[in-house]
Amino acid sequence: MEDSRIIELYESRDQQAISQSNIKYGGYCYSVGYNILGVREDTEECVNETWIRAWTVSYTHLRAHETVLDL
Repeated sequence: MEDSRIIELYESRDQQAISQSNIKYGGYCYSVGYNILGVREDTEECVNETWIRAWTVSYTHLRAHETVLDL
């Protein structure tokens, strides 16, 4: 899936955004995390936290943007 479509999923609060992010970037994120942490469980937790953070930040960013537009 294209990045622009994944972003649209985040913006529409569709939980497919997380699964699609994981499909596209999960392996890369895991590889980077494992090279830093060296522990499978910690790496998996770190990658999962990445998706939670992306979900939270996308919502916060969208709300802040809407607030600015409302002014």
